[in-house]
Amino acid sequence: MFVSIFTKKNDNVYDPMSGTGSTQIGALMLGRNGYGTELSEFFAGIAKERCDEFINPSQSQLFHTKIDQKFKIICRDARDVSNRDFPLIDYLI
Repeated sequence: MFVSIFTKKNDNVYDPMSGTGSTQIGALMLGRNGYGTELSEFFAGIAKERCDEFINPSQSQLFHTKIDQKFKIICRDARDVSNRDFPLIDYLI
């Protein structure tokens, strides 16, 4: 809800504690770019897989929508992120 209210199409949304990537999926669904960090390798892996499946569905013949948005999730403590890790962020959740 917040992403749809406080951002516009193609904005960059960042979640510093991404978990399984729900914020990134929501951002991608709304036409935004989804970025995030996750401390757990396990959860970061799940988040990356979910976002990749959304962008490039394994059953592409069933999903005809072309997604132009980007995502990036890195496994790192959010306190160690620098401005080189992501593009300029429009909205932090």
